[in-house]
Amino acid sequence: RIQILFESPQKMDTNFQSTTKLMIEDRAILYEQRLMSDFFMLNYYTDDGFNLLPDAWLQHAKLFQKSFVIELLKSFQDKLQFPNQIFPLSLLCFIQVIKSRLKCRIFQPSKPIESLYQRNSQKKFLKPKKITELKLILDDIATILENNRISHIIDIGSGMGHTSRFIASSFSFTKILRIEAQTQLIEKAQKIDSEGFLMDCKNRIFSTACRLELNDTGIQQFEGILKDIDQKYGTNFASSRLLLIGLHPCGNLGSFLLKLFSNNHNCSGILLISCCYLFIDEEDSSQGGFPMSKFLQRTGPHMLSLQLKEQACHNAEVYLDRLLRQLNSGEELSQHWRSIADIFVSKRDPKYLEKCFRFKKRTNSEDIVSFINKNLCRHGLEPLSRDEVSLALEMSKSDDWEKWVYYFVYTVKLFLGVLGESLIINDRLLYLREQGFSAFCKAIFPPKESPRNLAIISTKTID
Repeated sequence: RIQILFESPQKMDTNFQSTTKLMIEDRAILYEQRLMSDFFMLNYYTDDGFNLLPDAWLQHAKLFQKSFVIELLKSFQDKLQFPNQIFPLSLLCFIQVIKSRLKCRIFQPSKPIESLYQRNSQKKFLKPKKITELKLILDDIATILENNRISHIIDIGSGMGHTSRFIASSFSFTKILRIEAQTQLIEKAQKIDSEGFLMDCKNRIFSTACRLELNDTGIQQFEGILKDIDQKYGTNFASSRLLLIGLHPCGNLGSFLLKLFSNNHNCSGILLISCCYLFIDEEDSSQGGFPMSKFLQRTGPHMLSLQLKEQACHNAEVYLDRLLRQLNSGEELSQHWRSIADIFVSKRDPKYLEKCFRFKKRTNSEDIVSFINKNLCRHGLEPLSRDEVSLALEMSKSDDWEKWVYYFVYTVKLFLGVLGESLIINDRLLYLREQGFSAFCKAIFPPKESPRNLAIISTKTID
């Protein structure tokens, strides 16, 4: 643990050995904390979720309560090396590892972010966040195209065509093929194209609706699509060097793009920004999305539960800032109210989780009793009795140690998700390096605006 504290790698290195060290470290912590990462926070009070913490952590949290949670949150911020309080050594090690992974997500723009929020012809179809994302990937695309003599781009999972439209309008020498599984999205994309948003690009963008199998069959399908497009439009996709673009493909589609890049001779570059990790399958076969690297397949177990993959999709930086702001301003915390409400909901309907019970959000003027009764009423359940009202009020008091330990447990769970994403990304990087390709990872968007901001970039050597 002392070695982890002072020697934890500070970035996703291009070095094979550094990558495997990161993966071993992530996997060891995830295995040690597997019960916590798989725990449902809704069941915190009903199942005594505080008992998931190591004894030293729990005793510290119970002793210092609010000040402990504040110091814990501050310690995850990069500007602080160590917390001001004395923490258990194992907790310090955990904090240091998480901070090293969060450093990988720090975005360093080459130009002021404000300059990217400017008027755009696609503004009626896109939010400013999406426009910014598309503009920010252009520099990396330009580098890949120039250094690898690529002029043909494949956008798989193209949706409504915004990515291909931006790229085509930015690089006049490119030809782009959209491949989208949903016919209606291709039709919407073509409708937007026809409304004048392509300008001089309409003869350089081609579209096809096809659901690729995310396995070896899909690679053969892809090669057939290129030949069909060439025959239909007189293009030369099947014989040209290709750049694969994946802007937030869901689940296994991201893994498939990497396999396609690896197995198709003409795919010379890839830029992949993954998301929706909860849809990744864990299979040691060509159809599985995780693990991809032979290293991780050999060493198992893999510990990517549905809960952990879902946590890996959260915005840890935004949560950290919001909770610290609430604590420092004295604002009443209410996130734990849902777990308190769970006690009374499960008492009335023990199988409610199977029915996708959804809680309405708390309004600013609402107390905990009104919040619980509102959600009980929503699902046709009896309101709180007098004794239950007293119990709910007691549990919500600010000096209740279980409340502060709740936020400690939730914070640890959320940052275990950061390790889950780190393990997935490094597994994919290692897969590419095992195939003999150069590959690296970089933060391509500001994490607070775009939580899935890590891009995998890889190219093949020009023959």
